[in-house]
Amino acid sequence: MFNRIGMSTVQARLQALAGRLKRGVSEISGVTLYTPLDPEFSGGVVAFHLNGVDPDAAHQWLYEARGFASASSGVVGGGLRLSPHIYNSLE
Repeated sequence: MFNRIGMSTVQARLQALAGRLKRGVSEISGVTLYTPLDPEFSGGVVAFHLNGVDPDAAHQWLYEARGFASASSGVVGGGLRLSPHIYNSLE
């Protein structure tokens, strides 16, 4: 599939999805965005921390209420990591 649509198309789509997610997350009060906003310094992974929110509870809520699979940000103190991909919509 990726060869058929072209890796440049995949890259552009990942940058668009991750960019929208990073901008949206960065506008939420009480959120610390770990991933740089500049696409030159980040890929399709968006890592952030919800201040005062247990990361495990956030993972569970995202999955159960919204159907979003997340992972640990890997940052001390916990956080979330989302990885939008070409098959995700902007909504």
